[in-house]
Amino acid sequence: MKKILALLASLFFMFSLNACSGGGGGDDGGDGRTRKTALRIIHGSIDGTPVIARIGDIFLQKSRFAQLQDYVRVEDEEPATVTIERANAPGVILRSLPVPFESETEYTVFVSGEARDDEGRAVLITEPVEQADEGFARIQFLNGLSQAGSLSLRGVDFTTALAREGQSSGYVETVSGPQDLSVVDDEGRVIEELSLVLADRGDVTVLITGSTELNYQIVRVFEDLD
Repeated sequence: MKKILALLASLFFMFSLNACSGGGGGDDGGDGRTRKTALRIIHGSIDGTPVIARIGDIFLQKSRFAQLQDYVRVEDEEPATVTIERANAPGVILRSLPVPFESETEYTVFVSGEARDDEGRAVLITEPVEQADEGFARIQFLNGLSQAGSLSLRGVDFTTALAREGQSSGYVETVSGPQDLSVVDDEGRVIEELSLVLADRGDVTVLITGSTELNYQIVRVFEDLD
């Protein structure tokens, strides 16, 4: 009996934690939800070291290759310089990016390229907070696949603009719900396939990264459920 009571108490505790941490989300924080000024790093450099983002002495985020990340809130809505540094060598700056940090705007720093060829890069993607109508979702595609040329993402009712390596296609709207998606090259050949359930009125970023020379590629999906 004591073991059963202990098990029930443990299950109740776990349920309570999930109830507190899940759902809602609101304007800030939980489950990738935010409508505030915010920034994230998407790290798509296959041989790049982990990096951190700072504004002066203010730490924003640390990210390693292909790590899933949520946005982090930026308190001051005014222009600032974001420095991208090697996490294991503080003070070694890879890039300095001027960011306007406007109200209700999210920003992605997309790190890509191959460090061994000194072709690592970091670009800023500006993402005004918008929301699709009911029954739809928004989706963008990031191309981090080295030496693959321009790629796009194709779904049931859309094909994004071609994105060069290190670039974003920009957001497009599509029907929410289950979809089979394909990453295709500029001649329409399928490079990778995936199946997703697109949350109604959510934002999704699909990243392909890796290296064609090394015959290694992976896909990561980042969800923002504003």
